[in-house]
Amino acid sequence: MKPAKCSKVIVVCAILYNLALLWKEPDVVDVVVDEQPAADTYTGQMDGRGVRAHIASAYFS
Repeated sequence: MKPAKCSKVIVVCAILYNLALLWKEPDVVDVVVDEQPAADTYTGQMDGRGVRAHIASAYFS
């Protein structure tokens, strides 16, 4: 973005934040759910092709 547009976005964010405080809006709690399975540890040869093949077979098949 251009600097002029960035400054407008920042001003609008500040205005919205102040309005939320004025209207006593509740805070939004970010909930992060990490449900990824544990990755298999790669114990093969540490060259580019071996690691790439492991990643391809473990995550994309």
